[in-house]
Amino acid sequence: MWSCLHVIMVGIMKIGIFTESFLPQVNGVVTAICNSARVLSKKHKVEIFTVGRGPRKAAGCMVHRFRGMKLPTYRDYKFFIPGRRTWKLLSNTRLDVVHVRSSLPFGLIAMRFARKRGVPLVGTFDTPISDYVHYVPVLGKIRIAKGLLSNTALKYMIWFYNRCDVVIAPSNVAKEWLKRAGCSSRVVVVSNGVDTSRFIKGKVDKRLRGKLCPDNGLLLVHVGRMSGEKSVDVLLRAAKNLKAMGTEFKLVVVGKGPVLASLKQMSRSLGVDGCVKFVGFIPDSQLPKYYASADAFVTASTVETEGIVMLEAMASGLPVIGANAGATPEIIKNGVNGLLFGPGDHKDLVKRILRLTDARLRKRMSANAVRVSMQYSIKKVVQIQEKIYKQVVRIKN
Repeated sequence: MWSCLHVIMVGIMKIGIFTESFLPQVNGVVTAICNSARVLSKKHKVEIFTVGRGPRKAAGCMVHRFRGMKLPTYRDYKFFIPGRRTWKLLSNTRLDVVHVRSSLPFGLIAMRFARKRGVPLVGTFDTPISDYVHYVPVLGKIRIAKGLLSNTALKYMIWFYNRCDVVIAPSNVAKEWLKRAGCSSRVVVVSNGVDTSRFIKGKVDKRLRGKLCPDNGLLLVHVGRMSGEKSVDVLLRAAKNLKAMGTEFKLVVVGKGPVLASLKQMSRSLGVDGCVKFVGFIPDSQLPKYYASADAFVTASTVETEGIVMLEAMASGLPVIGANAGATPEIIKNGVNGLLFGPGDHKDLVKRILRLTDARLRKRMSANAVRVSMQYSIKKVVQIQEKIYKQVVRIKN
């Protein structure tokens, strides 16, 4: 009861964010956690509980770290290893609400902690883990075993979210997916948000622009994890066609991941290594100038539950070209702030890219992109999160 009175009277909550993905790993989930935690921590006490080595303070919050093991098929990811020390570290922790960003083993720790303390459990559905079982060593590569793993992962994930007091989905597509899969918990659509203050339209870094695109053609940028499900190979096939047509362009690919080496090899095999530049990992502080110096953002991913990089690009004034799949059409309003193409169809992608060689069209879409991105401002998102936290605390108490 005191926890509830404390929240209502003082307005300050003790929020625990449990996640297996966190710094130094960099991906959309980590970006979303840091963005919201940075804003939340100005008003509330926020602590982050995660796996593996890394900074003990981030986004204005204390970070508590537990043992983790690297997956041999995806070495950036740390898999939680339970141990007696886990509960010893958590024994003195007092929270008003637990927000879990992973349904995997560390999610079970968050669930058990919430039950033992009698505090509400809020879960965010970021990724359908059933689509990522190919990262499981050996078994994930065998078709029959992969199917069994996927089915088991789906059942587990729905079992997990059905035990949350409320589930946050970053898009309507994600919410509908959960409901179709059997989620009976209350599901609320709340964007992961974007820190719009970091991205400024028109702030071109001329030196960087000249280095990336010396012939002053169309500069396209893609930012993301270099993994199979992101379909970067579709961008490379489109680049081959554009080159064959004599189009002046450069495609800059930002990010690292398990398929980066094979994508570079594919680029050489297709003969587009002269117009495609893989720049690898770029520190978060440097990303804004890459966005601002480009003409458009492109992605062929079909698995997005939202797509933070698209929001960042839009906040930077970039039209976005994306696959008409997943949650991408919720962000890209075709012909308004960007263009949609058929999933996996590199020839259709080429048509959309050629449309953006029209500078006047780019200018109009650029203004619309900034306007639409403001709807996803992290400050607006955090206000909604706060309301959800307070609602579940009142109900629980």
